Amino acid sequence: MPQALSFSEELTEVQSQLRREIRFKAADFRELVEYSPDVLQADACPAIVIAVSRACGFSAPSVVKLATIIELIFLADQVHALMKDDENLSEEGRQFPVLVGDYLYGRFFLDLCRDGLLPFLKPLAEVIVAMSEGGISRWLAQERELSPREWLRILKQERASLTGLAGRLSARLAGTSEAVQETAACWGQALGLAWAARQQGLGESFVQTQLAKAERIIRQFPETLEFKVLYELVDFMGGELLMDGGMLRHA
Repeated sequence: MPQALSFSEELTEVQSQLRREIRFKAADFRELVEYSPDVLQADACPAIVIAVSRACGFSAPSVVKLATIIELIFLADQVHALMKDDENLSEEGRQFPVLVGDYLYGRFFLDLCRDGLLPFLKPLAEVIVAMSEGGISRWLAQERELSPREWLRILKQERASLTGLAGRLSARLAGTSEAVQETAACWGQALGLAWAARQQGLGESFVQTQLAKAERIIRQFPETLEFKVLYELVDFMGGELLMDGGMLRHA
């Protein structure tokens, strides 16, 4: 089993903030949509934000706020995906995923304004477009078998675009150079691809390749950064994604 992350306290704070944000007067969130997140669905996106900020030696309330915003976008996308082309689906089953997903997107924008993170609006809006394009590509291709290359393109849009941006914006929030921000983005993208590939069933070999790539990318960061927390998250995700739950070796 994967070990608990050293920054689990911050992740708990993100989840608490999400519970405060996602409140409806008439019903609980899970009464409106059937969504039960696993460990990575609940924590992976915020964990990337927090791990990068820690590696950069940056600690501030804005880190948890950014992590919450990233998770709101991920959650909105997941809820929208619950909408299926099924003639037997109830009217509530058709309407609620759309309405709740739209509400979550609205919450993310409100939080940007409230928390002083409005300069991040443009890249966040662009990643939402990329994720939507990936979802459309998936829907258009549902009647045919996709090649690994085609799946890779879709998964980059649907998932890796967001996890990459999580790394980039966290490094930007920490005041790092453009080069560090780009490296953080590549690291987040590799983790996102490993995660999405496992969900898509592309095989353990591909997952392992992306996790190993994430480890190689860590070595591209300046030596002044704290690498341990980055390796820790790679190992944690590897434990969740790989069949044997084995830890990766750090060369």
